[in-house]
Amino acid sequence: MKLSNRTIFLFWAPLAATWLMMAAEGPFLAAIIARLADPKFNLAAHGVAFAFAILIEAPVIMLMSAATAEAADRARQDAVQARQQGAEAEVVAERAVEEAQSARRLAERRPHSRPRVPGAPKSSWRDHDSWR
Repeated sequence: MKLSNRTIFLFWAPLAATWLMMAAEGPFLAAIIARLADPKFNLAAHGVAFAFAILIEAPVIMLMSAATAEAADRARQDAVQARQQGAEAEVVAERAVEEAQSARRLAERRPHSRPRVPGAPKSSWRDHDSWR
């Protein structure tokens, strides 16, 4: 099968477009964040969040390379996909448990009352005779 330059270009064009979008994403987001209130703090927070995102994404990229190398035929590709879906389900379940625990801790920490107005006297609703 002879591949023409046009066929190769059309095959690789979406990948090149994705690369260009990813290359433009950083400066574009930095320009938007720099125009928000308190840009120094927000740009620093974006940098930290981006570093954590890359740290979390690195194993996924390595697994994609390993899965591509391991998927030599359809049966092996199906086995890789089944393992991947099992791992994804496990991660989602762990994250759901973590979020539920975090929500429970937050609910236990906050009293279910209205916040006190600064400068107002420290009294509760039980101190007033109007409720009786």
